[in-house]
Amino acid sequence: MFNNLSYAEQDLRNRSFKGRKLAGHDFSHSDLRGCDFSDADLTGANFFGVKTGKTWQQTPISILLNILVGLLLLIFLAVVSFMSQSPIAVKDVGTDGKEKHHVRELEIAYLFIIGFMVALAMTIYAFSQAFQLMGIILGGFALWMLLLSIPRFVIGLEIIKSPSGTLFKGANLTDANFSSAVLANCDFSEAVLMKVNWHGARFHRCKFPTDYEVKMQEQV
Repeated sequence: MFNNLSYAEQDLRNRSFKGRKLAGHDFSHSDLRGCDFSDADLTGANFFGVKTGKTWQQTPISILLNILVGLLLLIFLAVVSFMSQSPIAVKDVGTDGKEKHHVRELEIAYLFIIGFMVALAMTIYAFSQAFQLMGIILGGFALWMLLLSIPRFVIGLEIIKSPSGTLFKGANLTDANFSSAVLANCDFSEAVLMKVNWHGARFHRCKFPTDYEVKMQEQV
C-alpha cells in the first residue's frame, strides 16, 4: 500500500530525490525543473501537469556567467600582479602617450595570452619582493582574488559535467501518471516505464530507453 505523501503544486526546482522510495506520491502541477529522481521508486506516482526541464542554473548563460566571473577575477589578479612588479612602468604611463599606448597593448596581450598559471606565478613573485611593501600588499590581495575565482571555475565545470534537466534515470515509474505534463529535457534512460500514462503529455528533447516508444505523445 502506497504512502501518498503530497508534493502537489510546489516549487521543487533543483531538489534531489535520488534513490528515494516515493511510490504513490503526488507531484501534480509541481515545478520539477532540475530535479533528480535517479534510481527512485516512483511506482504509481502522480506527475499530472508537472513542469520539467532546465533551471536557470543549468542554462548555458548561467554556465558562461560563472566562468566569465572567474575569468574576470583572474584577469584582475593578473593586473594587480603586473602592477606589483612594474611600479616604474605604471608610474610613467601618464607622461608619454606612445609609452601609454605601448603599455596598454602589452597589458592586453599579457591578460589574454598569459593564463592562470602565470598569474599565480606573478603572485608568488610579488610575495618574494620582501623589500617592496606595495608588492607584498598587492600580492596578498591578488592571492585573495585568486581564491575567490577558483570556486567560480569549479561551479562552472560541475554544471558542465552534470546532466541537465529533470532526471528519471534508472527510476521505477511503473503505473506512473504523466498526463498533461510538460516534459522538457528529461532523462528517462534505464527507467522502468511499464504502463505509464502519457496522455496529453508534451515532449521536448527527452531521452528514453533504447527501443522504447512513447504512445500518444505531442512533440513541441
